Amino acid sequence: MTAALATAGACTSDANDPVSSENSELSTLYSYHGRIVVEQRTVGPGNQSVFYAVSPSNQCDITGAIDFIRQGGVLGNPRTACTDFATEKYNSLVNPSDLSACTTYTMGYQDVMCQVGFGANADRWTNSLCDVTVTSSPRTNASGTPQFVVRSIQYQIPGNRSTISYAAGTTNGSTWETKNSSSATVSADWALISSSAKVKLQHDTSTKLSLKQQSTLTETLTFTADTADHNRDVISLWVNPQIRRYDPCSGGTELLQFSVASQPWVSPAFDATQPVMMDFTVGELLNPGTVTDSFRKLFLAQLTQDDIRTRILALNPFIDQTTWTVVANPTLDNDRFRPIQGGACPRNLTDPVTATRSIGCQAKYSETLDTSETFKRDWSVKTKFKIAGISAGAEYSVAYSHTTTASNANDNTADIKLATNTPGICISGQLAVDTMFNVYIVSSFQFACATLQ
Repeated sequence: MTAALATAGACTSDANDPVSSENSELSTLYSYHGRIVVEQRTVGPGNQSVFYAVSPSNQCDITGAIDFIRQGGVLGNPRTACTDFATEKYNSLVNPSDLSACTTYTMGYQDVMCQVGFGANADRWTNSLCDVTVTSSPRTNASGTPQFVVRSIQYQIPGNRSTISYAAGTTNGSTWETKNSSSATVSADWALISSSAKVKLQHDTSTKLSLKQQSTLTETLTFTADTADHNRDVISLWVNPQIRRYDPCSGGTELLQFSVASQPWVSPAFDATQPVMMDFTVGELLNPGTVTDSFRKLFLAQLTQDDIRTRILALNPFIDQTTWTVVANPTLDNDRFRPIQGGACPRNLTDPVTATRSIGCQAKYSETLDTSETFKRDWSVKTKFKIAGISAGAEYSVAYSHTTTASNANDNTADIKLATNTPGICISGQLAVDTMFNVYIVSSFQFACATLQ
């Protein structure tokens, strides 16, 4: 065998150089240990260094078992080949999308001095041994069932002949981030990516999740009252969520994994493979006793008045949070309720709508950063998050939020018509987008204007 390095001594261990461990998660539990031998050979013009990796029983005799892995150049380092092997082996074993276990790897590196022959005629060289150990252990976890997640609100608009038609492809729904009792942001993931009735559960970032519905066809909402009666606003809830909480791996953070579940308060139980949505009007939530159908009545029975008010109704700007009554013209939060950014609709619908005059226009809003505006783009609204069944003492809150990134633009286009056939009534309003749910809202007022007819 041609010697790569002429070094005195027999096959003896030199030094051990451990490499820091790394954490991940996977579902299959196992322990892996493997060793390769890295030999450096000087070949070709200029004594170019070439590295080989093998897994022989003899750490010095690699005859017939050579597997080329790296050509490192004259200054190549066999430890680099060792590191590459460790990383490749780790990545091939660990599936980062599986989250039920904690996995670590360690890499040990040592040089061995090798020789063939004796005396002055002996070939002597250094081989490098790379030991890789990957171990996986169960990640302590417990499951629980949050009572609900708020998906969207459908607002009433004024005018007994008014309509809003959302274009096909328009997406609405909520995005939220979960924090624990110490207000630390919790890593989050979907155990299930699913769609039901056009609803999609989506993993936006390492901590943010979204529950979105996309219109596959143009969706038209028709309104029948001149006064926008916000008792008739419809709030949609996801009512069969499940959370599995995983304890942190060493040096990591806790993780909440969302999926769907059957609910104990329903008989027969829900289908546990799809998200289930349930709609309520604001009037029903203000007066739960008016809900008579057994399915929705059972759901409301598990909620307290405080749950309904502070975790659901408080998200509707037309609810006075002191008196818990509907108000016609609230002051809108300029961070959450954004002006429209395009189309033919004016922001202030001041041209009065009467029985002989209507306003029809197209409104457009995009999540892409509008540099012509000076408003703040990001916001969050924090509410309680009750989870039954998770380990004792675990308390969480959920913050519905909106973060704008130009690379994640999502246009919302709608044709809006304000119209009435009632003589003597004028309707005006202000048009905006509720970025919590990506739906249009008209903060409006009406007044007698018989003299204009």
